[in-house]
Amino acid sequence: MKIFVHKFNDRLCCTYHVPDQWWGEKWVKAKPFITWQGIRAGSFLEYREYVTWINTVNQQLSDEWNKRLMHCFKSGPALEIWCYEPGISPA
Repeated sequence: MKIFVHKFNDRLCCTYHVPDQWWGEKWVKAKPFITWQGIRAGSFLEYREYVTWINTVNQQLSDEWNKRLMHCFKSGPALEIWCYEPGISPA
C-alpha cells in the first residue's frame, strides 16, 4: 500500500491510501481510500488545496502505472471530473 499524506494546517491532515499495483487488475483486491484526522472546516480554500493535492498524487500514479485514471470531486451541487494520462498534465 502506498501512503500519501497532506497536512492542511495544524488541525487537519488527510491520508490517501493506494494499493501498490493498479487496482483495475483482478488479482489486486485493495481499493484506494482516504482518511481524515482533525477538524474539517469545509472552506473553499481547503477544498481547492485538496483537489490540487489529489491531482498531483493521481498524476504521479498515472505516470508510474502507465494507466489512464479519472477522479470525481463533489462539493455541494458542483461536480468536477478530472482525467489523468501518463506524461500529460491533468485536465
